[in-house]
Amino acid sequence: MNHFADLFRYSIIPIFLLTLFSSCEKSSDAVPQESEINKSELLEGIQDFQWSLFKEAILEEGDQSKNVIISPLSVASALYMALRGADNQTRAGMERALALEGISSAEVGMAYQQWISTLTTTEGETRLSPANAIFWDKQRILPEQSFLTYAKQYFDADTYGLDFGNESALDDINQWVNEKTENRITKILDEIRDDEVMFILNALFFTSDWKYPFPLEQTAVRPFSLRDGSIVEVPTMHQDIATLPNLITETYQAVDMPFADSSYRFTMVLPPKEQDIDDFIGNLNASTVQEIFNNLKSNRILLNVPKFSVSYKILLNEPLKRMGMQEAFDPNLADFTKLGSAPEGNLFLSKVLHKTFLKVDEKGAEGAAVTSIGVGVTSLPPMISFNRPFLFMLWERETNTIVFIGKMEDPGAKTE
Repeated sequence: MNHFADLFRYSIIPIFLLTLFSSCEKSSDAVPQESEINKSELLEGIQDFQWSLFKEAILEEGDQSKNVIISPLSVASALYMALRGADNQTRAGMERALALEGISSAEVGMAYQQWISTLTTTEGETRLSPANAIFWDKQRILPEQSFLTYAKQYFDADTYGLDFGNESALDDINQWVNEKTENRITKILDEIRDDEVMFILNALFFTSDWKYPFPLEQTAVRPFSLRDGSIVEVPTMHQDIATLPNLITETYQAVDMPFADSSYRFTMVLPPKEQDIDDFIGNLNASTVQEIFNNLKSNRILLNVPKFSVSYKILLNEPLKRMGMQEAFDPNLADFTKLGSAPEGNLFLSKVLHKTFLKVDEKGAEGAAVTSIGVGVTSLPPMISFNRPFLFMLWERETNTIVFIGKMEDPGAKTE
């Protein structure tokens, strides 16, 4: 019998745009002295950050019926770079948002290296590829050399001084995005505005086979209930599997799908029919989700999961302000003097754009034969059908890093 592995791919592009506002310049400080730090301090902060950011993103999205998908890992990576350029109260606000108060930039950089090394050390057909870059207008801003050195040393960032007045600058930035996302996102910018002088970018590309593939011949059109009570028919995968971690309680049903490298998991959580998905997510935090992970037990289940392909874009200015970063967006108060200087005025964060793409489909082939001789009778295993709005998380088990988190409202929604 031929089986086809469902291949899970996503690409993440967050962009930080720093623009100018007329005000006096401020002085710059030296690079913090390096000191030893374990990645555990960074990971402790990311646990709080990733859930706060996801909840704020849902709050920011005005359309409750829309699928929301973000990458806390990607957003945090870009913010860690920008943090090195911040000083005084601007830095303090960013530290609060990132749950990194009292940790120097050098310590953040060293911990980030350890963290990313763990996440990118994978086996089999599982691969996580992060990339960072800084593009600036060499005609209008002078970056601090210590900032560029920091980004290269700890984040392996590509650094490019361009003439933003030249049309080729836009092409260069979009080409970098296209290359790092392996052609999944071909363009991130339509234009470079007159007030834009720097872009800090992070891109992630993840690809993997499932450890336990879904048989292609069992995929069929099945009903999915939307939040308004209407029904849509969507292609839904199915399998009868004997060893999948899962849990069925009165308050939720959860299934944990391992990838080819079992350190990466795709966990889906289904709230009760009578509970709104946003209310359900609002009651979760890092501790309660960890309890879900810890309580999963491997046994036989029947599983239905919809196929979907979704893209999502969100402006994260207001969510990050609510998390403590108000000053970073204020053209008069922002202090990014450790990032660089511009004769025209003060540097501040103008827009934080985050874009995601996720696709689940059948790819690859596997041949197998099985012979079974036996006689017996058993009761049917429990059925878990993700046939109404649910929460999903792509996470790495050793570090509890949520690479990707979202709520699926409508698997049949048109991809932009």
